[in-house]
Amino acid sequence: MEKGIPSVLSIIFLFLTAILFGISSIFSIATLIPRLTQEQNKTKIYFLKIKESKREEFIQSWNTLTSDEILTDYVLNIHNLASLQTKKYRYLRSSVVITMIAIGFLIALLLF
Repeated sequence: MEKGIPSVLSIIFLFLTAILFGISSIFSIATLIPRLTQEQNKTKIYFLKIKESKREEFIQSWNTLTSDEILTDYVLNIHNLASLQTKKYRYLRSSVVITMIAIGFLIALLLF
């Protein structure tokens, strides 16, 4: 084979590496995108509810709550955040694993 002409194996490794880095990028971006659930709309601490209400209205709505209602609101938020972070962790883990595989293909490409 002539020098300078890439082999079929090199082209395949380059193609696979590019695809894997692309997939990894998609998972990385999915990790960064905010996630909203319908359950968040049911709590008082949800940022959109806070943003949409006037300061005085927000303070008044909290003053009318009992300690149990506040505790329930916190617990709902903790559960919602844990669920969302679990999804984000899966995306991040997938991104890292795919990146490591892509790096393996890249190293193999450089060694051939």
